[in-house]
Amino acid sequence: MIRFCPNCNTERPLHEIFCEGEVNGRFCGWDLAGEAIRPEGWRPQTIVTREELAAVPAASPDEQTFAPLVCENGHPLDPGDLMCAECGAVPACAGPGDVPAGNETVIDGWRLLKQISNTDNVRERYQAEHVESGRVAILTLYHAGAEPDPTVYDVVRRLPREHVPEILSTGRWNERAYELAEELTGGTLSDIGIVIHDMKAVRHVVRELGRALHAFSEAGLRHRDLRPGTLLVRSREPLDLVISGFGSACLSEFDLDIVAPLETGVYTAPEVLAGGVAAASDWWSLGMVLLEQMTGGACFSGIDRRAFLIHVLANGIVMPEDFDPQLALLFRGLLARNHRERWQWREVAAWLDGRPVSAPPSSLGEGGASEGASIVLGGRRYLKPTTFALAAAEADNWEEARALLMRGLIVTWAEASQWPPGVLEALRTAMRHEDIDDDFRLMLAISALNPEMPLIQRGEIVTPGWLMAHPLEGYLLIDGPVPDLLEQRQSGHWLARLKFRAGSVRQRAALLGIELSEDLLRVYLLCTSHAQLEAQWRERQSLQPDTAHAGILALSERRVIAEEDLIVLLSAEPGQFDTQVTVLDEAARLAREVGVGAFETEAAAELLQSPRQALYRLVDERIGGFAACSFINLHLIIVPNFVFVLQFNLYVTLNIYRACNTRWTYYM
Repeated sequence: MIRFCPNCNTERPLHEIFCEGEVNGRFCGWDLAGEAIRPEGWRPQTIVTREELAAVPAASPDEQTFAPLVCENGHPLDPGDLMCAECGAVPACAGPGDVPAGNETVIDGWRLLKQISNTDNVRERYQAEHVESGRVAILTLYHAGAEPDPTVYDVVRRLPREHVPEILSTGRWNERAYELAEELTGGTLSDIGIVIHDMKAVRHVVRELGRALHAFSEAGLRHRDLRPGTLLVRSREPLDLVISGFGSACLSEFDLDIVAPLETGVYTAPEVLAGGVAAASDWWSLGMVLLEQMTGGACFSGIDRRAFLIHVLANGIVMPEDFDPQLALLFRGLLARNHRERWQWREVAAWLDGRPVSAPPSSLGEGGASEGASIVLGGRRYLKPTTFALAAAEADNWEEARALLMRGLIVTWAEASQWPPGVLEALRTAMRHEDIDDDFRLMLAISALNPEMPLIQRGEIVTPGWLMAHPLEGYLLIDGPVPDLLEQRQSGHWLARLKFRAGSVRQRAALLGIELSEDLLRVYLLCTSHAQLEAQWRERQSLQPDTAHAGILALSERRVIAEEDLIVLLSAEPGQFDTQVTVLDEAARLAREVGVGAFETEAAAELLQSPRQALYRLVDERIGGFAACSFINLHLIIVPNFVFVLQFNLYVTLNIYRACNTRWTYYM
């Protein structure tokens, strides 16, 4: 078993947490802890569209070469193979009239025609055609690690078609999640540009999308990625929009949940940027989409994305002064920085009907004091702590600001300015803790100087996504005293909740006697996506489907596996599991012992991918609770290695099961 490094494209042994290979003569260093464990020889499958094939010049018969034959999961095949000997999948291109296998990519019966878009490390979108029916649809293929929540699609399918496109199918291909949705030929709002210019158009779009977001909220659905690129156009006259792109969506019944989105941008709500999601988060995104339309894109013109997001989190959005009062009221409601004050459908419906409704005041820029104690940073003099905090958070000023803090100048400035006791105490507490990294001290100081700002580390917003992108610093952050200090200021802080979860994971593993890999554990403790953890566990089960460890077995056989349990299972030392090869070899040996001559390894490997509960039900159907049977020469073996064999006079079948740690043999 190996891990495949996508950076240097080499196989790496399991003990490597950071890739020790080379890229262009330099140390690779890729974080391998999040990469799946795979069989030796595995390679990611290359995607080839029909458009790309058409662009390749035709070769003469003497010059013609063919790409190697592969199955749908990327394993190599020999000419004439109808099924993959390794995983049982069919060739990557099957059916009459198809191009040679290994050339045009086919996913679940849909051939890829052309690529529409590509978002780095998140998703790719393709126009796809069904092999048999010829229907055209849009296939979204998510990158490994960018896992959408599969339970979201069950909710989306029940929503009215006027709000969302039809979801044709979902699944996994080459260990990557995908979704197929109906094709809408009008493109996206991003494609058609600025089309909302007056109050009538605003009311039309607000009513249409507002009803959709209200339906989402009623179903407990949080989209989290509402932007022009996910608003599909059914028609332009009149403008008919539907919401697509559910890769970041999640289900929630709480006011605020900690869930890391797949990506963030200028349309993302402040609480989502900080790592949470609320029912009102999508309404902020709607407000930003409308603001861009009504300002002709001027609100985003010439901005630095990272600085813009930090400014929004600290100060909110400042409205243009020339807006119509009714329009300004709408934007104040939709773009309220506090999600508890933000408008949702009840307030929006009142605004649409012309009924009285109030909204928070617009955010105002920081006024500057003209005298008093000051401090110099980056060649500028600052008198107000909030404006200094914004400047100190910038990457270019970080080193200088950290030096000011460590020399005690910021605390001295605070004392001379007679700031509130709470701010001074927070600064002194950060300086007193000797085991806090200096960068984390500055992060705490900035948060104390401007409580409206999120946690900032060298110009980057500290979110669950940041933790995963910086696993070494991320683990030090949640394992140290920083979460406890933040919890003292804000009860229920998301970092404090992650630290508590980490303690629960270690305690659970200790109680069950499960040996953990510390390197793996430190990475999985940073993950806040339940869907991603489940996907990683499915991949591990496919390669290491069984275990003799009672504690691991108890966790893995639960109908609903909690987040803490998934982290324990994924962080468990690999030696505590049995590989697929080991299980199948043991099943074949037992089959030979009892005289079963038609043992099918491929069928057994396929059944090993089924959930245990499904296998239990299948066993019960086959044996009928050990009821009397008219067939003779029936042998039932239940073994610790998760396999049982049933033999009849005229029918031989193989299934997989685990019941106990002792072999039972029944002759009936």
